[in-house]
Amino acid sequence: MTNFAQVTDYELVERRPGYDKINNPSGLNVAELTPIGVRWRCNGAPVVVQNSAGVGAVLLQDLSGVAIVEAPYGDCENKAYIVNSDGSVRVQVIPTSNIGSVIFYDVFYLGEVLIFLAASRNYDIQMQVDDVSGKIIRVKEFK
Repeated sequence: MTNFAQVTDYELVERRPGYDKINNPSGLNVAELTPIGVRWRCNGAPVVVQNSAGVGAVLLQDLSGVAIVEAPYGDCENKAYIVNSDGSVRVQVIPTSNIGSVIFYDVFYLGEVLIFLAASRNYDIQMQVDDVSGKIIRVKEFK
């Protein structure tokens, strides 16, 4: 456990609140179904991260912060990072030079491992990231 205050009242801000994403009656694409933000509380104070190009997020398992991908389907504003519970940036997730340019598109836990997914020119990349330091621990390519 880190020394950060805990995140409470965590929730995604949906682009289309109440829309039936499972049946998707309007046939929207993935980008159109992506939430536009995430919000939570830290010591009672509200914290919001919002981007009209979309936001993917996952609450860190120790509740000390949130892992975020902004603009997951566009390269202009695309970035991946981890914020502390108070909303301050803990670390930017930056691929090593041998990976090259990527577009981050998802973040989630696989068991206890924080995973960021990104697309490069030739393949997709799964990056295992330490959720405290932000250090990329392992990179796996897949198609």
